[in-house]
Amino acid sequence: MTPVPAYYAKALFDASEKLGCTRAVAGELPEVTALAGGCGAYLRNPIFGDAEKTELLTELLSGRVSALTLEFALLLVKRRHLKHLPSIADNFLRLNNNRLGYTDVKIKVPYELPPETLEVMRKKLTAMGLIPELNADKARITVEIDRDVIGGFVAYGEGTQIDASLRTALAKLRRRGGYI
Repeated sequence: MTPVPAYYAKALFDASEKLGCTRAVAGELPEVTALAGGCGAYLRNPIFGDAEKTELLTELLSGRVSALTLEFALLLVKRRHLKHLPSIADNFLRLNNNRLGYTDVKIKVPYELPPETLEVMRKKLTAMGLIPELNADKARITVEIDRDVIGGFVAYGEGTQIDASLRTALAKLRRRGGYI
């Protein structure tokens, strides 16, 4: 988490909590990020000034998002930090998920996992500390099929990676001068 997106996300989260619109902002940020991304070349172009960029965003977002989300997007334009919006949105959603007790975990495996194996994985990841024990039932696990993993798994969550893949184990063995 880089400092600029983290600071903006925290400020937006605190403001939305204070105004009681966190859920609305969480729902709006993906749309705002997509719209800003679609207009990215225009919004990043130094030929156009802040006034033109502000006018475009206001026209695109007025009536579609809350006042807080609109003002936040305009602040990012003014401070020339709109490029950080995708990371800000990710950080904001992470803060909101933490407040709600959710943990998002992504697991890369070489093949599809049956539901019972996924539950075993949930327990193992909880024991390894990737999923908080208190909220293990609220962990949202996304499984991605990645044939490069070969065997085992790679799990990502809350800024932590656990690599229990056969590929990594073989690479470590090679680095140590071991034989395969």
